[in-house]
Amino acid sequence: MKRMIFILIFILVLNTMIPKSAFAMNLVGESAILVDVTTGEILFEKNMDKPMYPASVTKIMTVILALEKGNLDDIVTVSKNAATQDGTRIYLVEGEKVRLKELVYGALLNSGNDAAVAIAEHIGGSVEGFVDMMNEKAKELGMKNTHFANPSGLPNPNHVTSAYDMSLLAMYALKNPVFREIASSKTYDAKWIGNNVHAFIQNHNRLLWDYPYATGMKTGYTVAARSTIVASANKDGRELIAVVLKSDPRAFYKDAEQLLDYGYQKTRLVPILKMNERFTTLNGYEISYIPKENPYIVVVDGKLPELKMKEHFKTKKKIGFFDQTIVKKGEVIGQLAIYNGEKLIRTVDLVATKDIKNSYPISKSSIYFMFAVFAFSMMGFILVLKRKREKQTIKGFGWLEQ
Repeated sequence: MKRMIFILIFILVLNTMIPKSAFAMNLVGESAILVDVTTGEILFEKNMDKPMYPASVTKIMTVILALEKGNLDDIVTVSKNAATQDGTRIYLVEGEKVRLKELVYGALLNSGNDAAVAIAEHIGGSVEGFVDMMNEKAKELGMKNTHFANPSGLPNPNHVTSAYDMSLLAMYALKNPVFREIASSKTYDAKWIGNNVHAFIQNHNRLLWDYPYATGMKTGYTVAARSTIVASANKDGRELIAVVLKSDPRAFYKDAEQLLDYGYQKTRLVPILKMNERFTTLNGYEISYIPKENPYIVVVDGKLPELKMKEHFKTKKKIGFFDQTIVKKGEVIGQLAIYNGEKLIRTVDLVATKDIKNSYPISKSSIYFMFAVFAFSMMGFILVLKRKREKQTIKGFGWLEQ
C-alpha cells in the first residue's frame, strides 16, 4: 500500500514538473484567430476568413471612428432613435445632453446600443452616414469579409465580419493610446451634462479580472451571433490578440484564454538581426548603413527556422546639379529581404548611418558668381565691339569733315 501511494505521489510530482509541450487546443468557437501584434503573424486560426455575425465587437469600429472624427468634449443631444434602441443600454433619455466621452465609455465598456447610435448620429450626421464611414474604414484596413449595417452589432443579415478582419481592426485600434486607455478600464464614473446624474459603468469583459495579462477590447452576444470576443493581452511587453466568433456563452472566455495561453507558452519572439554597421558602394562612394529596425520572427516550440537574407540596393542615385550631399544620414538606400525557405516573410529598410559629401560640389553661390563674371564679360565684349564699329564708320565717311 505504501509503495502504491509513493508511486502515485511520484507521478503527480512528475506531472507538475513536465512542461506542457503538447498544448491541446479545444475551442468551442466556430471561428478564431490568434495574432502577434509586433509582427502581425498568425499564430493559430480556425475558419478565420469565414463570414460571421460579430454582435457587439462591432463597437470597436464605432469607438475608433468616434475618437478619430470627434472630440471627446463634444456635447451630444440624444435623439429619440438613440434612446429607444433595443438590447443592452446605458439608459439615455431623449433630449438629454451627454459628452461624447461618456458615450464612448458607455459603448465600449457597457456595450450600450443607445450610446453607439448616439455616437453614429453625432459623427456621421445619421446612422446611415456613419455606417458608410464604417465600411470605408473597413476597406481601408483590408477587412475583405466585412460589411457593417449598424454601429451597435444588432442582428442584420448584411452585418458580417470574420475573425481575421476583426484582428486587423483590433491591431489598428491598439495604435490609438486613448482607445487603449478606454478598453483597459474596468469601470468608469460617467456624468451626464445638465444634471447631477452619475452612471457607474462597468466593463463587461471579465478577462480584465480573470486573466492576468488581459488589456481589454470587447465582448458581444446575440442569438444569431452567439458569444463573440476580441481580446488583447500583454505579457512582458509582448502583445497578442485573440478573436473568437460564435462560441458558447459558457465557453467563449475559456476559448480566448486558451488562445492567449498557447501564444505565450508555445511561441516566442526572436530578433532576426544584429544592428552592426555594414558597408556598400553607391555611385563610387563607400556608404555605411544599418537596418532601420530590428525585426522579429515568431518561433514555435523553440524551433528556429532556416532564414535566408538578400540585400537589394539602389543601383544608381541621381545627383542634382546643386547637391552637396550624395547620401543623407537616415536615407533609405536599399532593402533587406528575409526568407523562410522560399517564402518572403519580412522586408526591412536599410538606412545610411552618416552623410556622404560630394567630392566635387558646385554650390549655388559659385554658379551665381560664374554667371555674373560671364555676364560682365559679355557686356564688356559688346561695348568694345560697338566702339570698334563706330570708329570704322567715322573713317569710312571721312570726306564729310572736309
